[in-house]
Amino acid sequence: MEQAAQAKAELRARLGRPAWLRGIGIGSGPEGSLVLQVNVAEATPEIRALVPGSVNGVPVRLEDVGDIERHAG
Repeated sequence: MEQAAQAKAELRARLGRPAWLRGIGIGSGPEGSLVLQVNVAEATPEIRALVPGSVNGVPVRLEDVGDIERHAG
């Protein structure tokens, strides 16, 4: 978990806060492994080229989530 948390911090620093980025989290991969999940508005070829396949040995999964709207609660 520590390796994934460090990889998440590195990826966040590398990507910055572009308008297409919706969030970066740590998720479950195959057989209980950990992955970084990068949620984006739309997984265009340009964005796919910017997001690495792994960071410090932790795989990165790109997820197209569309626009996120804030709801009054």
